[in-house]
Amino acid sequence: MTHRDSQLERESQHLMFWISKATFPSLECLGVKWNDNMKIQCGHHPEEYFGKLKVLHLIGFPKQSAFLPPFFLHSLPNLRKLLVKDAFFDEIFRCGEVTCEEKSVCGRTPLRKLRLSKLHELTHLWKEESQLEVDILRNLETLKVQECSRLKNLVLSSVYFNNLQTLVVSECHGLVNLVRYSTAKSLGQLRRMKVADCEMIEEIVVCLGDAVNDGIVFSELECLQLKGLPRLESFCSGDCNFKFPALVEVIVTECPNMQIFSKGKLSTPRLQESKLHFSISIYPFD
Repeated sequence: MTHRDSQLERESQHLMFWISKATFPSLECLGVKWNDNMKIQCGHHPEEYFGKLKVLHLIGFPKQSAFLPPFFLHSLPNLRKLLVKDAFFDEIFRCGEVTCEEKSVCGRTPLRKLRLSKLHELTHLWKEESQLEVDILRNLETLKVQECSRLKNLVLSSVYFNNLQTLVVSECHGLVNLVRYSTAKSLGQLRRMKVADCEMIEEIVVCLGDAVNDGIVFSELECLQLKGLPRLESFCSGDCNFKFPALVEVIVTECPNMQIFSKGKLSTPRLQESKLHFSISIYPFD
């Protein structure tokens, strides 16, 4: 490098990129990958700067950021897709104390796709129940959670996924079950469910302590895949009835301890007419 090149490089390390309300008037997709020289300062009204943003990718945030800045996501009125990858967040959403104006903005968040990947410090999407966080997930159509090894709960029992169509969970070794009965009841639009390579999962739907007289109907579920779940004993260990009127494919692999699907009644009218992919890894005796 020439002397001038070196000087320019040193100067560039101190440059700051200022964003005004007119900088990105039509920006719809933004990707931010962290480096050691970056700092984040965010006010309470990012919608004034990123009002048309639809897709946001956040990658590689440092250990000092335990959670996303309050209202940075909640105040993006057109955000449709969020990816958070390779970061040290121990929770994703945190609102804290909010104003009436901010509550109104949060309620409008139209998030459709959420993907969380390689968040090895993540224990909860949020630690305390808040209606604002519940509202953020209300319109989700796709939820993918991958390589979040310390995650203890996918969502709180008060969360309802009335619009969710795709649910993929893999390599989340802290999960013992996937969802509670109340959340599973809301999955009427779910079309595809895949749970893979989670070492501790014992059942998918937990009904402990819930009244399950009317059972659960997965009206639109077409494909169910369970793979690499060494402790899985059943889809649901409770006495709960399940109906899968649209189910045409079930794939169960590497689930050596799975004994039954559920103790309750099971209805799968289309599956009985389709090819069933069912295999369990069998290990030879010593």
